[in-house]
Amino acid sequence: MRIPLLILFLLNVAAAVLVLGGRDGPAISESSAVAPRSAAGPARIIPCSAAAADWVALLVPPERVAALPEQVARYSIIGDAEAWSDTPRFAAVETESLLARSPDLVLVSRFTTPATVDRIREAGLEVVVVVEPGSWEGILEAGELVAEATGALDAWPEVAASLEARREALVALHSDPAPRVLPYGNYGTENFTSGAGATIDLALRLAGCVNHAATLGIEGPGSISVEQILAEPFDWFLMGGDGSDNPSTRAVRANERLAGLAPVRGERFIVLPPDLYSSGSHTILDAAEAIVASLARD
Repeated sequence: MRIPLLILFLLNVAAAVLVLGGRDGPAISESSAVAPRSAAGPARIIPCSAAAADWVALLVPPERVAALPEQVARYSIIGDAEAWSDTPRFAAVETESLLARSPDLVLVSRFTTPATVDRIREAGLEVVVVVEPGSWEGILEAGELVAEATGALDAWPEVAASLEARREALVALHSDPAPRVLPYGNYGTENFTSGAGATIDLALRLAGCVNHAATLGIEGPGSISVEQILAEPFDWFLMGGDGSDNPSTRAVRANERLAGLAPVRGERFIVLPPDLYSSGSHTILDAAEAIVASLARD
């Protein structure tokens, strides 16, 4: 069955926070083991989303992580890093398979089904919901939450100060007028964007840009018509993909109505790798820095 394009887009944009699966699966067996909690903090952590994995990678060493979701290969800062190559991977969040790995802490996202979360907790595991941030304060709150849960709270002030210093460095580079940037994706025949409240909107604000989709009244990820794209001028397209020749850049170049836009004629495409375009963690800051770097190359 063909998956609607809007669903494909939402999965791509939200992959940094999306938990795949969430099926209840069979009843929990009595033999399923739950690791005892160490006094030094959890030693068998399982992050169930790319965003949670980003935070774990920042705060704890690989040997304290029992498994990672497969999506980290494309949608997390972990990627194919050698340090994490031996960490087992799983395709979907299923209670029985999680318990078989004997975790002592499970980090989930708000997309994890309540039934799945309840079943994990009923098994005696600590479960922490890591919410994707909508503000700078939200980034710091999420980081502190994960730091506390993973036993890394003592290190958090230094980590937070480093993040804050990077944010301040970005603020110093803000220009007036701010560049007007339209997040854009096309994965077949429809145009999609991310408006106010999306994590890429936060990245744009940290970079000192105006999210053109937000000025059009669009909230969160969703579709955008050609008429909306043409309604008011803007300076740049922002896309996620592997290099400048990707489905979205090809789509705007091929569209007769969009091909005449100044950003298309001037090849003003900011292209972020998928892990940054869809980030729901501290790497939103990395996305903002990459946006600023692209603007500086113009």
